[in-house]
Amino acid sequence: MAQEQGSLFFYETTVMDGTPVFNLVRETLKLCRVTEVEGILNSTTNFILEELAKGKEYDSVIAEGKRRGFIEADPSMDIDGWDAAAKVAALLNVLMDAGITPGEIDRTGIGGITKEQICEARARNNVIKLICRGTIENGKVVGSVKPVEVPITSLPATIDGTSSYVSITTDLMGKVSIVEHAPEIEQTGYGILIDLINLIDCL
Repeated sequence: MAQEQGSLFFYETTVMDGTPVFNLVRETLKLCRVTEVEGILNSTTNFILEELAKGKEYDSVIAEGKRRGFIEADPSMDIDGWDAAAKVAALLNVLMDAGITPGEIDRTGIGGITKEQICEARARNNVIKLICRGTIENGKVVGSVKPVEVPITSLPATIDGTSSYVSITTDLMGKVSIVEHAPEIEQTGYGILIDLINLIDCL
């Protein structure tokens, strides 16, 4: 719509606060075709799963997150995976020209994850993470958000607390990963600032 109106539209903060995900691809991975994206994009669910793995009760984890200000009064959008699905859709639309909506993302939240599942995963030297993924199947871009067991030695397993990451696979540069460590409000503010700077540069 912005292009049709001859306007500029920036959106860096929609995924991983001010971390330069879209800017990274647009500015430094020119001529690369993105073939897959994967990441942990919802800090709330990442925090909850990690705290549950420490043996804490669900209600106390939610209360702590609300006290610290990053879990909303109604956390269902996060718990049910809708926030993550929206972020996956944004990534796929911008980076892979998918033309997809959050409702088309194959989505499973963390509401059904039990302590028993977490303990069983740990016994296999795994942890459970809410993994966001987008890839190409039969010539079509598809996306998913699902709790997945990952090895404790893998990159997703190291993403702790409210941190997040995204891995971008391309045809020319292979896989590039970027991690945002424990963001606060300043990181979101920076994303808005850099969008404004880019806007000024384009004028």
